Amino acid sequence: MSIAEDYIPLARKLARNSMPKRIAFSETVFDDLLSDAMLGLTKASVKWDGTRPFAPFATAWILGEIAKGKRARSGCRSDRLTNPQPMVPLDAAPAVLRDASPGPAEVAEARALWRAVDQLPDPRLGRIVRLHYQFDYSQREIAGVLGCSQMHVSRLLRTALASLAEKLGHAPLAA
Repeated sequence: MSIAEDYIPLARKLARNSMPKRIAFSETVFDDLLSDAMLGLTKASVKWDGTRPFAPFATAWILGEIAKGKRARSGCRSDRLTNPQPMVPLDAAPAVLRDASPGPAEVAEARALWRAVDQLPDPRLGRIVRLHYQFDYSQREIAGVLGCSQMHVSRLLRTALASLAEKLGHAPLAA
């Protein structure tokens, strides 16, 4: 039994919570969301290195795949650039789960990280980090928002991650 099989209820719950609120329940829509959630869970189980709790890691992957699936089915990617939909904050995402909620240490660490992001010396760096990691923008999409090249966004993201690693006392992070 793989770790992913233990978290299938998590994927189902996040898919159910992602159902549009304005329309009646549709099994087709739920099946699409569940399929996206299961893909996210599978990707998380493959990429998980065991150094951090699995539930918050899987939650981020599942929500990301659900968002990608919704964008793909809507047929409109530019809407995301002009009208971003806020995602669940990273420190609160796993709290929707009864069995796999984060401990105080994980919540404190996530809050410290986002405080550090807000305190980056250049506000543009904080914006890039949030767009990339919280709102799942690609570097190309961030470049479109900022009016610069994808390569420049890559450099700025690398600078921001190095600054965050130094501020938090961690080894340098990869973009």
